[in-house]
Amino acid sequence: MYKKSNATTYTLGASLTYELLSRKGERALHVYFHPDFLKSEMYPVFVKMCKDNIVPTSINEKIFRRLSDKEKCLVIGEFLKYDTGIKMENNHLVLHHISNMGNLGTIIRTAIGFGFDDIVLIRPSCDIYDPKVIRATMGAIFQIRFAYYESFEDYQKEAGDREYYCFRLNASEDLRKVKKAEHYSLVFGNESSGLPEEFDHIGNGVLIHTAKTIDSLSLPVAVSIGLYEFTRGNSDAQK
Repeated sequence: MYKKSNATTYTLGASLTYELLSRKGERALHVYFHPDFLKSEMYPVFVKMCKDNIVPTSINEKIFRRLSDKEKCLVIGEFLKYDTGIKMENNHLVLHHISNMGNLGTIIRTAIGFGFDDIVLIRPSCDIYDPKVIRATMGAIFQIRFAYYESFEDYQKEAGDREYYCFRLNASEDLRKVKKAEHYSLVFGNESSGLPEEFDHIGNGVLIHTAKTIDSLSLPVAVSIGLYEFTRGNSDAQK
């Protein structure tokens, strides 16, 4: 079973493992095939990719029972975790105390879609390398840069001169009317509690207006709306 303290983690599924070999093949340690996958037309493709990346392979049904709860998971990739760091010259997506692994994976995929390649995670936070997070990213994890910080203050010390847009339910500035700086960070809080009170005095408070029939949006939906509004009209994604 996967443990956070392990130096390695897993891609559960053929498409995720394909992304691993395509984008981070140098980090791959082993690829496991379920016997049923040998009949797939993709099996020779995977074998060649593994040979090209000098990655050993094996046919091992037992590991699928141990690691995967998906019936159709026929390929598992094991890879070495790595640190990427973030580019301080870029705009950042900051997730403060995110706790749901599925949410984190979905947000990573969404961020890549809007050209946000740099993600900041403020602890406590769920583990970005948990296979459940990796699965929810649908392979986008291999395209991002990320960094963990013990506190938002620690991040601010390194983030340089930039504007902070803190998404809060008690904010008064409408997202649709906010004046966007050239260099900024979008800051979102925990799924249940949002951003704590100290963020009332940090940067610009931003509110996503909704009908009064709901209390709030889910975190992945709120992040999606924020990313869309801040990147609307951009012709090129960040690099």
